[in-house]
Amino acid sequence: MRHAFAIALLVWLPGCAMMTREVRLPDPALVARRGPALCVKVERLADVRPHPQKVGLVRNGFYASTADAITKDDVPGWLTKALQNELSRGAQDCTTPALTVTGTVNDAFADEYWNLDAKISVTLKMSRAGKQLMDATFQGRALKVSMAGSSSEFEEILLAALSDLLSTVGTAAANAAAAN
Repeated sequence: MRHAFAIALLVWLPGCAMMTREVRLPDPALVARRGPALCVKVERLADVRPHPQKVGLVRNGFYASTADAITKDDVPGWLTKALQNELSRGAQDCTTPALTVTGTVNDAFADEYWNLDAKISVTLKMSRAGKQLMDATFQGRALKVSMAGSSSEFEEILLAALSDLLSTVGTAAANAAAAN
């Protein structure tokens, strides 16, 4: 009986590593809001990643790539919504935003090899009445032990990387707006 279980396990485990992971991007509202609210309009971010639907990679014990993690969701739209939520945070009387944020999505990817290592990178420009206040690249990272590189693990780690990114962006945007 033990041998049958061991054989079944050996057959099953490599099979999982070969299956594409379908990742649904979690609602950015799940990220706790931090800094002060700004009256800001975040324009849709441009996606400069080479493979827009690919958000991750699964590797086997030999570090060989065995499967992709893909999403049918709109990554630039997801990040734009997250930035708008974080920066405006329900600012009162914000019918005519004084600040405008534009930018690009440089990376949104999680690499799975025993651990899930996620990185989200954006380049953002913030301006007020045509005067540039900020031009910077921001990165959010997250790392966790991976059990099988499941779709839900990819979703969790991307949300954690998003949270890390937003904490940095929120502080920098508030400081840039206050300094100018």
